[in-house]
Amino acid sequence: MLAKDQPQYQPLPAYISTDGRALTLWKLTWKERIRILFGSPLWISQLTCNQPFQPILPEVDEGTKR
Repeated sequence: MLAKDQPQYQPLPAYISTDGRALTLWKLTWKERIRILFGSPLWISQLTCNQPFQPILPEVDEGTKR
């Protein structure tokens, strides 16, 4: 669970693998899916605390299959 003991954030269920990857699962509402289908962009916010960006990898298939 990410941000488990940080009351300023909502806890996020996550699987942390032994190689350091944090895997989270997100589901879009039907309204969000339709908006994306018709060209609405999908925004991803990442808090960096003024540190270098960490890579992210949005994907449709399970990332664990690699």
